[in-house]
Amino acid sequence: MSTETGKRAATAAASSVRSNDEMERSEKNGRRAGAHRVLVCFTGSVASVKAYEVVDGFLDGTNRSLDDTVGVPLPFDVRVIVTDVAKRFVDVEELRRRIKTRYAAFRAAAGSAAYAERFPDGHPPDEPFVYTDDTEWREWRKVGDPVTHIELRKWADALVVAPLSANTLAKMANGLCDTLLTCVWRAWDFADASKSVFVAPAMNTAMWNSPFTAKHLAELAAFPNVHVIDPVEKTLACGDVGVGAMASPETIARAVVENRFSKTGARGFS
Repeated sequence: MSTETGKRAATAAASSVRSNDEMERSEKNGRRAGAHRVLVCFTGSVASVKAYEVVDGFLDGTNRSLDDTVGVPLPFDVRVIVTDVAKRFVDVEELRRRIKTRYAAFRAAAGSAAYAERFPDGHPPDEPFVYTDDTEWREWRKVGDPVTHIELRKWADALVVAPLSANTLAKMANGLCDTLLTCVWRAWDFADASKSVFVAPAMNTAMWNSPFTAKHLAELAAFPNVHVIDPVEKTLACGDVGVGAMASPETIARAVVENRFSKTGARGFS
């Protein structure tokens, strides 16, 4: 990412954040008007190859099964974080292109008025949609420049880490913050019950069965607004058969939708 591109990305993140007064004026039925804002994060697990499917789960306005279940319109408003290791599995530019194409198609099909109602802040021309560590670490130059992890933390209604690798799980459980994602996590507003976090672990069965994994997940689950989406049993990328594969993109989308819009607020999903 070039210096100029990085500066535009940080500025775009900042421009998406409205003042408290603006938010209060736009609140309707106990929540901010417009689409719920979901920050979807991909980490260094091979399950990140499903990044396009995971993102589509939140952008798919034609997914009637989810729409009918909870009685609300999709899509969400989506931003993405791809960690440096996850870049091995995710083509950042292709993901960015797909997201921009989906929003453009929605606007063309729904019309400007419906688009503005769903996305009252709009999407600035320089909005990158997909953020990496480069956005923050290499582009900040002076005091007063936007701090990307803080702007994204303010912007998001929900944080979704899918897949959550063993390494990032350990970092999150111990409060380490050496990536854009873990900085967002460290700055997250855990006192606000509406600011939900969803994690979908994905790792080898031996790593899943490690006592460290149980310990670290317990640390995360101790926060009332953190929800763990359990992995499933299947043949893993390494050829082993066992529990550790990421839940399906449909399961992940459904967990978030049902939590954000239903009255049950269930904490567990499988």
